[in-house]
Amino acid sequence: MTLTLDDFGHGTLTMDGVAASGRRPLLTILVRYFNGTVDLPNPIQFYKDLLWANPFGSTPDGPITYVPNVEHYYSAMSCGRFTWIDAGTVGPVDLSADDGMDDDGRRTRIVQIVKARGLFDFTNYNVPGEPRDSQKRDINVIIFDNTSGGGGQSSQWISGNPGTPSLTLAAHELMHEIGTPGRSIRLRLRFQLSI
Repeated sequence: MTLTLDDFGHGTLTMDGVAASGRRPLLTILVRYFNGTVDLPNPIQFYKDLLWANPFGSTPDGPITYVPNVEHYYSAMSCGRFTWIDAGTVGPVDLSADDGMDDDGRRTRIVQIVKARGLFDFTNYNVPGEPRDSQKRDINVIIFDNTSGGGGQSSQWISGNPGTPSLTLAAHELMHEIGTPGRSIRLRLRFQLSI
């Protein structure tokens, strides 16, 4: 008897019926609350490198080093069956209390503000938090902000990473966007087998 990927749950990670496979666009939104009076804890390049850095860099002495990033983590963990592609980086977007930032709808509201301000062209994409159109491509969103919160938060299609994120936190929050349930201690193993 030969086992197949299906025997291990391949293709079972879905969000709104969309399987985690292929290359999915990921929009990065950088947010500064408090009207921008408190800056992001890192330069913009830090967030781009966390997600998309060339995995092989060099030191001033010349040796090649491995620089981990979210894109290559997902590709490696899924044996090349799934990864993210860079849809762009927006921001920093300055927000105030007047922008309606309640805890429950914060991430969806940020996406709505980006759309309303014309900071990203969602024409060819399903906007997270809005009804899906089968003729448009799905896009996920990751938000980095200047708050000092300790953990990330995710909802369908959108995840938030407060303060200074790590590769582990960003990758973990993005797993929720593709259908992995919250607080799973077997997150890594399930992800490997389900993609």
